[in-house]
Amino acid sequence: MTRPGDEKRAAERKALGLRLQVLRVQLKHTQTEVANALGVRRNLYAAWESGTSEPGALDVPRLAEVFRVSPGVFTLTDAMPDITPETP
Repeated sequence: MTRPGDEKRAAERKALGLRLQVLRVQLKHTQTEVANALGVRRNLYAAWESGTSEPGALDVPRLAEVFRVSPGVFTLTDAMPDITPETP
């Protein structure tokens, strides 16, 4: 039995996961590299990308810092930026 709002919540987790994956790929990082930068296990980060889990409120500012975007990108209030990897 699903509760009211469950489908919307699942869709939001999927949308967030897609944003995480797109940003990571744009920056040419692996899941392991991002997880290490965030101080979380790779399987937890992978769950965020797959939409089976979502980052907590304290993770959002760290995600924004790692990906060099506004926190609103991860709360789904800001549009996705077009970012490119830094060149050495």
